[in-house]
Amino acid sequence: MIGLLVPLGLLGLLALAVPIVAHLVSRRAGRVVKVGSIRWMHESPAYQSRSLKLHDLWLLLLRLAVVALLALALAGPYWRHRPAVAGTNEWVLIGPDVARDSQYRPLIDSLARVGEVHLLSPGLPHWIPGDALPASTDLPALSALPALTDYWSLLREAEQLAPPATRFSVVTSDNARYFRGERPRLKARVEWRLVSGSAAQSASIADSVKTVELYAPATRRDDARYLVAALQAAAQEAGVRVRLLRRPPSSASAPAEDASPSIWIIWLGGDPVPDGLKARVEAGATLLVDPADDSVETLESLLITGPSLPAQAHLFRRSTRTLEKSEAALWTDEYGVPVLSVTRTGAGLVYRLRIRLHPDWTDLVMTPALPRLIGSLWLGPSEGDLRVAPSQVVPALVAKDASPIESRPARPDLAFSVWLLTLLAFGLERAVSLDWFRSRA
Repeated sequence: MIGLLVPLGLLGLLALAVPIVAHLVSRRAGRVVKVGSIRWMHESPAYQSRSLKLHDLWLLLLRLAVVALLALALAGPYWRHRPAVAGTNEWVLIGPDVARDSQYRPLIDSLARVGEVHLLSPGLPHWIPGDALPASTDLPALSALPALTDYWSLLREAEQLAPPATRFSVVTSDNARYFRGERPRLKARVEWRLVSGSAAQSASIADSVKTVELYAPATRRDDARYLVAALQAAAQEAGVRVRLLRRPPSSASAPAEDASPSIWIIWLGGDPVPDGLKARVEAGATLLVDPADDSVETLESLLITGPSLPAQAHLFRRSTRTLEKSEAALWTDEYGVPVLSVTRTGAGLVYRLRIRLHPDWTDLVMTPALPRLIGSLWLGPSEGDLRVAPSQVVPALVAKDASPIESRPARPDLAFSVWLLTLLAFGLERAVSLDWFRSRA
């Protein structure tokens, strides 16, 4: 569509009245009549007749076109690109624990009618409400999901995967452990709905039996004792019955007594994890592994477990094993060095400690924080975890046209073309006008 740099230039269109009035009041040349003699013609009063009718219509139209084009050229015309219509794509991003909770099904169904639904879990899998959830978001692994999942990071990933101009409607838990790092800045518009703790998760934990398999050599007797005490204290606080199966490491390759994918497996001693246990983790089990006694450094540092479950504990020894790319650090020391990490393997999770749960390595085992920390990994976040408000989680909106130079496309100037047409129309008008005068001569 056409835009004008100087719209007031169109006032020149008022001059269109000039050629019209000139044609209305112009004199028409009389006809020459040849007669033999004027002897018998009588003198009469001289008068001039004026015609108020339009004549020589093509000449008049040419003169009107010249005036109109001249006014348009003075207005500075240019071609204005029509702005692109914003896309109507919408993604609905649902936290897996919210998707499993039936009390939020009406909300999810209403949102699903306006956009496609994706789960806020690694890979952002597409999900149709009412279908079974993917195995990667199954409830046995969900207890550790807050530690593994960062909703802000997944939202950045969603903006990269979604079509341009996609809007996002997000429904998640208001637990602060789902939000880590810096709040993102996105170009997409986001509407975030926070809901309180999932009733489905709470119902699945309360009044249930949790099975734990413990593999510990004799050298880890004290470590196992502290860990078992923490598990029992966490189970008592959550109202869960724990079924503890103690096994020697040599029996790890034997058929499992409890093949449920929701089982927790604890492997102490620092030896390589047997293939049989790895296969069970692939199927959905959760594995906790402590470090070997080699490659250990002595230090004096504070343990940092995160703002939701702070622990006043010190570290005295730590494994020097480095963090792999697939691992996410959950606990660190005061210098940011990982102490506990988690990684997903198939449908299961693997927690790796860089410390032994022993007083020679850390005084965490002597504090009441250990049952809360172990329980958070084992049973999921407790009701006492920190909550966030919508204003704390909604990403900042970044203007799409951040650069003033690149944001405005080049505007093709039409003034030269209009001036050229004006000259052509004027030349044609002169030619027609001269031809008209010659024909009247």
